[in-house]
Amino acid sequence: MEVTQCREYVDCREYIAVVSRQLPSRVALEEAKVHAITECSQDSANISVGSFLVVESGARTYLARVAEIVTQDIYAISKTPVISLEQELAVDLSPLPRLITLELIIECVDDRCSAPMTPVNIHSRVRLPRSGEVSKMLGLPEKGIEIGSLSLPTGEELQSERVRLTEQALRHHILVVGTTGSGKTVFLKNLIYEILRNRVGRAVVLDVVGHYHHIISNDVKRIAVILPITLGTLSLIMRRVELGGEENSSELVKGFVKEVSRNIAETYFRDVFRGFGLRYRVRKIRVLYRLDKKRRRVTVRRIVADARVENLDIEVVLYPWALTTSNVIMILPRLSAVFTAQARMFYRKILLEIVREYVRTCKGEHSTAENLDYDNLVRVVRKHGITLRELYDFMFHSLDQPGRRNVMVYQYIADKIGVHKGTLENIIRGFLSLIETDLFDVSLGVSIEGYGDLTVEITEPNYDEVFRNDYVIVDLRETTIAQERLVVYRVLDRLYRFVESEWIRRGGKRESVIIAIDEAHLFFPQTREESEKELVESYLTRLARLGRARGIGLVFATHSPDDLNDLVLQLTNTKVVLRSEEKMLEKLGVPSKERRILLLAPPGLAYVRTFIYRMPILVKLDPAKTIHVG
Repeated sequence: MEVTQCREYVDCREYIAVVSRQLPSRVALEEAKVHAITECSQDSANISVGSFLVVESGARTYLARVAEIVTQDIYAISKTPVISLEQELAVDLSPLPRLITLELIIECVDDRCSAPMTPVNIHSRVRLPRSGEVSKMLGLPEKGIEIGSLSLPTGEELQSERVRLTEQALRHHILVVGTTGSGKTVFLKNLIYEILRNRVGRAVVLDVVGHYHHIISNDVKRIAVILPITLGTLSLIMRRVELGGEENSSELVKGFVKEVSRNIAETYFRDVFRGFGLRYRVRKIRVLYRLDKKRRRVTVRRIVADARVENLDIEVVLYPWALTTSNVIMILPRLSAVFTAQARMFYRKILLEIVREYVRTCKGEHSTAENLDYDNLVRVVRKHGITLRELYDFMFHSLDQPGRRNVMVYQYIADKIGVHKGTLENIIRGFLSLIETDLFDVSLGVSIEGYGDLTVEITEPNYDEVFRNDYVIVDLRETTIAQERLVVYRVLDRLYRFVESEWIRRGGKRESVIIAIDEAHLFFPQTREESEKELVESYLTRLARLGRARGIGLVFATHSPDDLNDLVLQLTNTKVVLRSEEKMLEKLGVPSKERRILLLAPPGLAYVRTFIYRMPILVKLDPAKTIHVG
């Protein structure tokens, strides 16, 4: 081949190398490699380890990745020793070719692509990929939510090679892992934003830090917030309320409720927006409340705030949240890991006896006690306004029995129904652990001049209304771990019921609901305690396995997969791994070559493995698309 022909064959603008006969080209079950030689300079053909190249071999086209680049002069090839620095520096290095080791990763004939199984012809031409060609050969979806661009190990992104996640991938669940500052939060916020912007489905976020309230733009102007209110928080808010001089009693109550609600809203905006350095102004507050005139009790149901944040007009719907004993009395063991397996087994039977004795002893209603059964238990608890605190205190009440004096209620019940006293004691501890969350039966009395006594209470919202919002945040900024788990388990339980009822109502047609769970190890921990493990895995199984068929997709994010329940690793069919520690990368199944890259990866460089791609890829995730703080 003449020199002129050679330059036409490899012109450094597209075709940059040829497969060399110098070293064998190997295609085996374990690996597929070829070696190419190029004289193109680094400036004319920007090739680095990890770069994608295309090999044309007759009717076959191969996608290859640069595994190694070697430059040697004639002295090195002949192993001639260097005897002086002068000799070393005297060699002219300019015409030296480079030998490139290529790892073949995809073999295509026409549009049929598979793992490489056919040898590459010697002197096949090697070229730079054309726009969008790598994505096509890798089988990356052309539609879906954009998350970034294909990347080289250096973090350099291939702008024409966009990477997407399909709705199917979302419903098969995602795990995002990365250390602080690796880009995990930005990825989650972008993902939620794209879900909402493209109307892929509804989004529900469990937010521990407060980052996800700021996904606002011209496309996302309304957010709904489930806002846990403890008894202590309600007391603090009510102390700040100043009443005006309304003329009649109904206006007095309305003015009082509006002031309480305004204080709740102002506290929320101050902490969530000003606390993160964002300017805001609340323009208007609208309140939905229920007044029980007979019981002189008012319940704040919904607070709608029209506000301007930075340069955007938004609507924030706050749903104050607390638990009422009558609403959850039958399912308390599903809300706390304190209850043992034995206590869960006998809970309903024991609860029936506790309430029966309480009604007989404290309310003097013997006939009601005798007729009490599972069907009317909740109704009786609601009628008498029985609280968890009252039931807990009653367990230590003394009962005088024939031949026995000062027998505690729980001891009496244990003997009566034939269960071990330790089982009753465990249920007592369970009651206490829930009471100490300060999220049960949140109500406070106040005396209003011109009206009289009034009780303000916080209960659970109408979940059907809440979850019909496109974007819902469960606000966990001010909660303890015990409170967080209580809120999360209850809300996720009701969310699953909502999705299931909607699925039935729509005749089995799915509507995607994506649940983003940041700091997932807090809610679904790895634990050796059997009762806690059973509780955690029951929620995971129902949400991930049963929920998927109804449209639920879970996105777990954590910096500590060691602390995350192992079931999460099994249930998530897409892994997005950012900069992490070596042992974490190994646990997640990241190959050693990629582990080396991710140990020192810049923010936003991720290793993505999913069933919807032909192979794992490196992705440079998109920068923040909305207001980003923290």
